[in-house]
Amino acid sequence: MKNLLYGLCLFNSVIHERKKYGALGWNIPYEFNDSDLEVAMLQLSLLIGKGDEVPWKALHYLTGDITYGGRVTDDWDRRCLHALLSRFYSSSALQDDYMYSNDKLYSRLPAAFTFADVKRHVDNELPSVDSPSLFGMTEDAEMTYMENQAKSIMQTILSVQPNFSTHLTTGTAVKTSDEVVLEACDDMLRNVPEVVEDEEAIMNPPSSSSGAQAPKRVFSFQSLMRADPATKVLHKRSKELELPGFLNQRIYQSALVTFLRQEVDRMNRLLETIFKSLTLLHSAVKGEIIMSEELEDVYQSILEQRIPSLWKKVAYESMKPLGAWVSDLCQRVDYLARWCHQVSMYVEIEYKRFMFSTHPNKDGKGKEAVGPAAMDNSYMYKYEHPRSYWLPAFFFPQGFLTAVLQNHARQHTISIDSLHFEFDVQPNPSIDQESQLQDTKFQLNVTDLGFHYLAAPAWSAMSQYLAAPAWSAMSQYLAAPAWSAMSQYLAAPAWSAMSQYLAAPAWSAMSQYLAAPAWSAMSQYLAAPAWSAMSQYLAAPAWSAMSQYLAAPAWSAMSQYLAGPANSGDGILVFGLYLDGARWDTEQGCLQDSRPSHRFSRLPELVLRPSKGDSESSTLMTASVDNCYGCPLYRTSARAGTLSSTGHSTNYVTAIQLPSTQPSDFWVSRGVALLCQLDEV
Repeated sequence: MKNLLYGLCLFNSVIHERKKYGALGWNIPYEFNDSDLEVAMLQLSLLIGKGDEVPWKALHYLTGDITYGGRVTDDWDRRCLHALLSRFYSSSALQDDYMYSNDKLYSRLPAAFTFADVKRHVDNELPSVDSPSLFGMTEDAEMTYMENQAKSIMQTILSVQPNFSTHLTTGTAVKTSDEVVLEACDDMLRNVPEVVEDEEAIMNPPSSSSGAQAPKRVFSFQSLMRADPATKVLHKRSKELELPGFLNQRIYQSALVTFLRQEVDRMNRLLETIFKSLTLLHSAVKGEIIMSEELEDVYQSILEQRIPSLWKKVAYESMKPLGAWVSDLCQRVDYLARWCHQVSMYVEIEYKRFMFSTHPNKDGKGKEAVGPAAMDNSYMYKYEHPRSYWLPAFFFPQGFLTAVLQNHARQHTISIDSLHFEFDVQPNPSIDQESQLQDTKFQLNVTDLGFHYLAAPAWSAMSQYLAAPAWSAMSQYLAAPAWSAMSQYLAAPAWSAMSQYLAAPAWSAMSQYLAAPAWSAMSQYLAAPAWSAMSQYLAAPAWSAMSQYLAAPAWSAMSQYLAGPANSGDGILVFGLYLDGARWDTEQGCLQDSRPSHRFSRLPELVLRPSKGDSESSTLMTASVDNCYGCPLYRTSARAGTLSSTGHSTNYVTAIQLPSTQPSDFWVSRGVALLCQLDEV
């Protein structure tokens, strides 16, 4: 009873002090008070006094779900509360050698002790500064706490400083605030795209520097999305282009294409807000228009390097400073633009191929049809979607996951409510080496990674391979007269007769066969000059070189490359996620403790496979699965979010099962989570 009471008091201290670690401690800081401890002590006294056995389930429920848990509103915080409570309320806590922390600084008290002994133990034996191990944390968490304190102090000092001068020192030059803001406005207006897809430039491409006119496009993504919803007919310049039925299914019945259209609309709305506010601010600073309250906020935000409130209303969740946020915005726009380009080019090539097969000479509109032979880059658009998806690029990542499940449900004619995701980490050898995963400043080329069959190294290797002398020799060899003669020889009637003869029952009668006239004919046939030429041909060095060439690793890589995306089946690849408080061990294929001074690390590419099963298996309670940790995924490091109009949290995305050699409570106490983006990168 006494040791359980001591453990309860220690537990009460732990849940209070975890708040200093910010989001690592609790997603939401809760106001636990003394009355919670008093009620928990009363419950412990009542339950222990009823019998010799300790009712652990009742203690956990009353303390973890009612007394303290009644204040907890976040499900993941409730899971953390139970993980902490299990260290103090367990049968192991009654053993003499039990330790409350891994560093063995906090131990169980002796069997017989008094209140004076407890006071002496706390004053003399416990450290003056709490060890992070008691909270389930590491030294990196303690460092984060100190950094947050330093930032808070600096922000307080800056907030009380009077604004004596409007001049700012930048390098060796002294600029006024207005000059700094105007320079920042010009830079953003110059570098940030105005829209995701410039339809006019796509449909009417400008001439190159040499004066050559680029071929005009038939489709853009926006024109595809403006198709009549009933007939799926494109209306463009008073002409109608009806897509083949299979394209209607691949495009207009795809939940991912619908999701892409919604993301493009959200991004265009954000870009419009940015350009409109920056243009007005530029005029207001010059005195051409009145500076409104909203423009004043944009002005101050640029000086303080934070995202203006006007932009936040229509923007995605982010805690980056303004400079990093703008760079991230440009990457997101580029990724969405490439996806739009991929969809429209896929439709265009398939449409031209369809028209060429049905109208070999004309496309049905009086124009010359473009056949597959003229489409040199058709291999680049074999698929309408990316190879791998940059999940952090989306405004609404939950909608993306739902779209993947919806496509799977439609394809297999099953209920979407019966589906959940299975997860598999598959490191990409080119970007997921141990050193690259630890370096959070390592810049991923998100466009090439998402659309690697457009500019991947494997394609470059294949191009060199096709240009190699051995390939040229093989091509000439296949075109040689001897090969043609051999082909005719194999198709000759005599060879056919011999083939039938070898399969005939007479072959088993060897004596009759050897004396048969047909054998004599075959012998003469094998001795013919053409057979001799073929034998020499197969033994020639060029044939040997070709055989080695086809067996080379580069040919194998090319074969895989031409096969398209690596995520075969119904699974999808996602990338760009970060681990907070842990790292991924590429050798063992599981979670491991983060290295010193490396709180964050990147997670390798992740495969998400829709699977049919109990819908509850996709909830956060799957965190208790053996050898796996149910890791929550958040958009930002703030973790806490609010319930949006869509019914989803503005921050929490989903739970991802990650293999682990440690029990789940180990990572829960550490506050390990996945993030879509970091604050400073």
